Amino acid sequence: MIPTRLELRQFLCYRDPVEVDFTGLRLACLCGENGAGKSALLDAITWALWEQARAGNTHLVSLGELETRVEFSFVLDGTEYRVVRGYTAAGRTRSLLELHVRRDDGWYPLASGGKQAVQREIDRLLGISYTTFVNSVFLLQGKADEFTRKTPAERKRILAELLELDRYERYRELARDEGKRLREERIRREQELELLRTRAAMVPVLQAQVRELDEVIRVRQERLTHHREHLAARQERLQRLKLEVTRYRERQRQQSELINQLERLREEEGRLAQDLERYQRFLRHEADIRQRAGELERIRRELDEIARIAVTREQLGDEIRRTERELEARRRELVAQLHAVETQRRQRELELRQQPVLEAERARLSGELERLAALRQEYHALCDRLSDLRTQQAELVTLGKQLRKELEDLAAQLARLDEIGAVCPVCLRPLSEEDRARQRAELFTKGQAVRKEFDSLGEEVNRLNAQVKELQRRQQELANALQREADLQAEIGRVTARLERLEVVQQELVRLERQHEELLWAQQHDVQIGVLAARLAEFERQLAELPYDANRHAELQRRARELEPVQEELRMLEQARLTIQFGTQQLSQLAAQRATIEQQLAELQNELAQLPNPEAELVEAEQAVAAAQEAVAMAEAELHQAQAERGAARQRLEDAENAATAAREIEAELERL
Repeated sequence: MIPTRLELRQFLCYRDPVEVDFTGLRLACLCGENGAGKSALLDAITWALWEQARAGNTHLVSLGELETRVEFSFVLDGTEYRVVRGYTAAGRTRSLLELHVRRDDGWYPLASGGKQAVQREIDRLLGISYTTFVNSVFLLQGKADEFTRKTPAERKRILAELLELDRYERYRELARDEGKRLREERIRREQELELLRTRAAMVPVLQAQVRELDEVIRVRQERLTHHREHLAARQERLQRLKLEVTRYRERQRQQSELINQLERLREEEGRLAQDLERYQRFLRHEADIRQRAGELERIRRELDEIARIAVTREQLGDEIRRTERELEARRRELVAQLHAVETQRRQRELELRQQPVLEAERARLSGELERLAALRQEYHALCDRLSDLRTQQAELVTLGKQLRKELEDLAAQLARLDEIGAVCPVCLRPLSEEDRARQRAELFTKGQAVRKEFDSLGEEVNRLNAQVKELQRRQQELANALQREADLQAEIGRVTARLERLEVVQQELVRLERQHEELLWAQQHDVQIGVLAARLAEFERQLAELPYDANRHAELQRRARELEPVQEELRMLEQARLTIQFGTQQLSQLAAQRATIEQQLAELQNELAQLPNPEAELVEAEQAVAAAQEAVAMAEAELHQAQAERGAARQRLEDAENAATAAREIEAELERL
């Protein structure tokens, strides 16, 4: 282990952080006066590695501090490690222990799982305990004969740890374990050899089984080939019969279709003959139908003229009603405008009566706001004074906390002096009664001075508190008074807005009086009313000039409804002529088609009478093919079974041959053992 760096914080006499760099040093010498801290550096190394030093953890913390921390770095077998150990004595005591290893890009944790796990990893790396270290590498101050004063057993243990004398004992244990393992391995291999020899003895038997199965497979393959050839012949005959059956059934289907066509043609001929007879009877009433059609045409022309007159009268009536509505609306509009102007004028006169009252209220509110402005200046001055006093209070409180902390530290130092076995915080030597009394007197004197300053500070704080309380009372009074300022400003704003509104109302009143006079004149001389009245008289004259007989109109409509079916009869007349002409031709065509189909049907029936029915022979062929397929499937199954048995036999033969080879290898291995 080669030290590289040591860093201490609040450790013994090293209250401030101290770093010692051992890099590049092959030999180092520590020199200084007694109590300078030479041994403290060595204590820091042993405390960081094993948490052991000349004093306990509590006494290692610098006097007046609550925690300590040591970081120690060293190189071991070419790798740099760092141990960090800390201790906190405030409240619930806590300990810190970390082990790091340096990589190319920084430090990384090497152990985890708690303080004990990290300490075990440090002991494993160093390979030496604290006791061995202080009896071989580092001799404690005043304990150079520590090793000679130990018992023979303890000296033997320390030397064995230094010289690694227990290594040969470990080698003997390893050799004994290896011999036991080899004996067990030989027994296992002999048992395995016996099993392999038994399996290898089956090789000749398995070879004979394979040859027998090869012969069985050859015979079954020949049988399968024969069955497949037989099946192919049966399938060929089956296909031929299927084609013959298909042709026979096609002829039968054609015969059925020809019979159906012949029936449809005969039905079509009968239906067409009936339609021709019906249309010929209808043509006999042509003269009467055309006479009624002419009457219907005359009635419709007269109804169209009456409908035109009715539409014109309806339009004139709509214009008259619309003009009357416009005339009435214009008159009501003028009356409504006049009424609205009169109502607005009365409202504006009522609003103007409030103007003197509002001007007096605005004057009163302005005086009140001037008084509140003076109070606001006083309020701001009080706020500045309170801010200064609170700053002084905060400074005095901070100073009081510092003095209280000094008193607590002095009390703690006095308590340490009264402890049994108190030591000097610098050199760690026990204090004599004279030193203890001298330090107690110094601490008591310093405490009285701090207490006096603390009491004086308390009186000053009380005086400031009284001033702050009085200023806060006056500030609250001013704040209560100033709360009305916003309401007064809002109120004066509303009053001013209302006065400005009244000025607008005055102007509006003048405009309304002028508009009232204009509306009175319009009621007597309105141009639009005259135009609408003239238009209404013209519409009424035109309506009187258009005659209309409602009874004649209703009678014509009734007769037109009675004659409406004649239009359909005219259409049917034209359709009857065309149908008779086309039906006669179609009837001739249907007779020719019927003769052709009857001839085709006779020829097809003669052909079917000469063809034999192959369906029974087809059933027999299908049964023969099914039997042949079953024979092929059975032959294939027997062949597959024989092939599977041969594969299994060959696998057993291969396993037996492998067992023979493995047996020879094991025999050679046992000979070497």
